[in-house]
Amino acid sequence: MKTHGDGFIVQYEKGSIRNYDLGSGIVIEIAAECNVDIRGNSDQIGTIVSVPADEKFFKDGDKVLTHYLASADSNCFHYGGQDYYKVTRAQMFAKIHEDGELEPAEDIYFCNDIVVDSTTESGILTTIDGKKNELLKLVITHIPSSVSKVWADDKINVGDVIMPFDNYNYKFTYNKKEYVKIEHKFISGVYLDEKKST
Repeated sequence: MKTHGDGFIVQYEKGSIRNYDLGSGIVIEIAAECNVDIRGNSDQIGTIVSVPADEKFFKDGDKVLTHYLASADSNCFHYGGQDYYKVTRAQMFAKIHEDGELEPAEDIYFCNDIVVDSTTESGILTTIDGKKNELLKLVITHIPSSVSKVWADDKINVGDVIMPFDNYNYKFTYNKKEYVKIEHKFISGVYLDEKKST
């Protein structure tokens, strides 16, 4: 099978389904493996079947992390008794190496929220668990494979604390850890006086 244009063809690894008892006789089905989006309802890890002719980073056979909407039914087509999905370049986030390590695509960074205490000086909890995410601060955990030449600013490194445009960036779960995905163009700046170990 060969793709035409700038789209990818991806086959998703469907997580096994198991029952989970919520108590009071309520049982729900969830994916047993952590290969779904943070809402737990869409596959994000798949294998590339075909890449566009001019693609430099991804190649056929790569295991990849994609946007959760890429595995929507509307992108699915059937061929030879198998399900395949049409995925755009913008929905392709990272390669997954054999050791499970993520390598983000061009201009894509993965980050962690910075969690701080939400207790006031008088000891009042402002959140249920006493923790909250620091606003407009993320710590870089993974840097892109390359940065487009249209960006002329300094390199951003793992451990840098950055300022995103807003607090509404894409979040996903990988290996039971939550990450924030941000593109280079949505980074407003780097806090020069702050470093967080990752």
